[in-house]
Amino acid sequence: MKNRHYQNEAISSGLNNKNGIIVAPTGSGKSHIAAGLVNGFDGDTLILQPSAEILESNFSKIIATGYEGAEIYSASLNKKNIGKATYATIGSIMKCLDLFSHIKNIIIDECHLVNAKGGMYEKLIKELNPTYLIGMTATPYRLGSNSWGSAMKLLTRTRPKIFKDVIYNINPCDLEKEGYLLRPEYIECEIDSTMLGLNSTGAEFSDRSISKFMERNDPVDKFLEIACDIAKKHNHVLVFMRSVEENKRVVNELQAMGYTAAEINAKSKNRKSARLAFESGEIQFMVNVGTLTTGYDFPALDCEVDCSPTASLALYYQKGGRVVRPYPNKKPTIYDMVGNHKRFGNPMDFKLIKDGNLFDLFSPNGKLTTRFMTIEPECETVIEFGKHQGAKLREVPKHYLEWCKENMKTSDSKKMFSSELIRRDLKV
Repeated sequence: MKNRHYQNEAISSGLNNKNGIIVAPTGSGKSHIAAGLVNGFDGDTLILQPSAEILESNFSKIIATGYEGAEIYSASLNKKNIGKATYATIGSIMKCLDLFSHIKNIIIDECHLVNAKGGMYEKLIKELNPTYLIGMTATPYRLGSNSWGSAMKLLTRTRPKIFKDVIYNINPCDLEKEGYLLRPEYIECEIDSTMLGLNSTGAEFSDRSISKFMERNDPVDKFLEIACDIAKKHNHVLVFMRSVEENKRVVNELQAMGYTAAEINAKSKNRKSARLAFESGEIQFMVNVGTLTTGYDFPALDCEVDCSPTASLALYYQKGGRVVRPYPNKKPTIYDMVGNHKRFGNPMDFKLIKDGNLFDLFSPNGKLTTRFMTIEPECETVIEFGKHQGAKLREVPKHYLEWCKENMKTSDSKKMFSSELIRRDLKV
C-alpha cells in the first residue's frame, strides 16, 4: 500500500524526533503512520492501543503492508505474543513489564489518554525508558482543573512534560481540500440551552442541568419524529445517546416503526456481532452510549444523530470524526439535536495554530484550548471593561483588539484579544 504524502511527512518527523506528538485528524490513516515508524525504527517497538477493537483493526493494517514480525499481546483477545512490533493494550502488559524490558521504541495511539501526573502510561514510560516515544492523536489535549475552573490543555503543556512538542500536524481542512476527508453537513435542531451548567469540576455539564435540558428540549422525541426522513436518506445511521435507558427506549421505538435497530453500550456482550450487522446493512440504526467513538473505522457510515449534550471538546470531535472517511456516493450528515455544533463549530474547521511558541486549537467560534470551559463560545464572551464594556468579543473593532494586544501587559484579556484576531483571520 502506497502512503499518502502527509503520512510520509509524519513518518519522517517521527524518525527524526525521539520524543513528540504526531497530530493527524480522524480518518487520516494514523495506523499507516505507525506502520511506517515501525519499519524505520531500529530495535523492537511497542505499539499501545486504547482498546482490543482498535488494536485488531490497526494490527490488520500493518499486516496488509507486508510487514513481518508483528504480534499481538492482549488478554481480551487471548493472544500473548511478543514480536519485533508488538501491538498491545496497556492493561494487558502492566503486570509483566519485565517481558518488555528490551523495548527501545514506544508508539502510543490516542495519546491524549496519557496522564502526566500518574496512571499506567506514566509508570510504563518511566520503567521502560524508550529511545523513541511517539504519541499519535487527532485530539492532542487533555482536561486540566484547578480552583479557578477547567480547561483543555495541549499535551505539550502538561507538567511534568511527557511529550516535548508537536512534531507534525496536519489540519482537517487540508485533507478535505485534497479529497482525503469529507465535510459533514450539520443539521441543527432548535433548542434552549440556558439551563445547562458545568459540574463542580468544570469538566462537563452537571447531571442535574442535563436532565433539565433533556426535559425542556425533548431531543430524543424530536429525533424519533424525523427518523422516517433520516431512514429514507441514509443507509447507516449511528445514534449517540446519553444513557442505557434511552438507548433501549429508542431501539424499541425504532423497531415499532418498522426499522432495523440495535443498541450497544460498554457492558454489551454482543458488541462485535451487532457492529458487524450494522456494517453489513442488516441493521440500519445503531444506537450507542459511548462505545463507537474513538477509533471506530467504518467508511460507509453516512449519518449520525447526536442526542447527547456535552461540554467535552474531545468527545465532540471524536463523535463527529466517525463520518468523515470518503466512500462512493457518500454525503455525510450529522443531525445535532442538542446544540453541540453551535458550541464548538464543525470539526473540519478546527485548526491547530502556533501563536508565538505554543500551539492552540481554534475554530471559527474562537480558541478552544487553554481557556476556562464555559457554556458559550469564546467569541460570545462579554467584555467587562474599557470603552467596549458590555459588547461581545466578536463585536469589538479590530483596531481596538490590535491596540490592546500591542499595549496591554500580559494578562488573560490580552491573550483573549490575541486569540480573537487569530479567529478572524482563520482560513478554512
